[in-house]
Amino acid sequence: MLRSLVGSEMCIRDRSALLHGFGSTRLVSMDNDEAVVEQMKAAHDEMQWDLMDVTNMDYPDASFDVVVDKSLLDYLIYTDRDQRKICQMLRECGRVTRPGGKCAFLSWCPPPEMSVHLTGCAWDLDEVQSTQLQAQCDEQGRVPYDSPVETSLPSTSSGLRTNFYLYVCTVNSCDGLARASDAEELAESGEFRAAIQVFGRVLQQQPCDARTHEAIAQCYLMMDEPSQVRHSVLYAARCTMLEPGWADGHLTLGRSHLTCSNFNLAVQSFEHALELDPQLASEVGQDLEIARREVEKKQSAPNSHSHSHSHSHSHSHSHSHSHSHGS
Repeated sequence: MLRSLVGSEMCIRDRSALLHGFGSTRLVSMDNDEAVVEQMKAAHDEMQWDLMDVTNMDYPDASFDVVVDKSLLDYLIYTDRDQRKICQMLRECGRVTRPGGKCAFLSWCPPPEMSVHLTGCAWDLDEVQSTQLQAQCDEQGRVPYDSPVETSLPSTSSGLRTNFYLYVCTVNSCDGLARASDAEELAESGEFRAAIQVFGRVLQQQPCDARTHEAIAQCYLMMDEPSQVRHSVLYAARCTMLEPGWADGHLTLGRSHLTCSNFNLAVQSFEHALELDPQLASEVGQDLEIARREVEKKQSAPNSHSHSHSHSHSHSHSHSHSHSHGS
């Protein structure tokens, strides 16, 4: 079945027909190009072909057991580069999949980058399954249909090869509407884990809300749990991608990197925040000084990468700014 999804020389019509041939008889295929849909209908009138925009699908909630994407998410990430369309597509994929169902994305996007895009969606990021795959390709990177697809091609395999990834996300049940103000009250009372859960439900309603992503990042920072703090980087990074001109988002991203000992990235984020809003100097100053000092330490000690760093920064992460969340 992987071959039917991978081969880049195949059109969507052939790929869907192969899945249908594998036994997926309750199969719905869609495209936003009317000419393509008409061609598909003419070639395989026994199957359902719909003209639809993936960022705004007409299907009811929980319509499908499995949603599969090959290439469209990559197009939005690397060619279209519209962060809001990426959020809207992922939200819609989660919405039309039943709780417990799967959303599968075949992509060239590596896990560290894809983790940012999959943050704040209808699944738990910690439970997303990623598998690296390899296939032989031509000089243009195209994968013929008959190319073997393996988790790792034998070293004796001749010719060029390409790496890509299969991401499988298990969709959670939706607990109904949520208000950002309720989450903010929980965060102010120190109930950060509960606040994250409510903010997460807000994101399912408003996936493009950069301020909610930033608020979740702050909650993870305030939890100060090493096993969870990496999530603050993902949510803060998503925030800056959605609203690159918001200085506070870059400030939170800098503090997330600092807490994770990503000192060079912390310096970059703090400096960017100051470029956007010089009035943040009093808030950024101490953190930026810490990050620069750690960078200098690393540069003056070439072998320091072999040491284990466990920095505990005692500065306050909560900076005040107004959130304009919809309720």
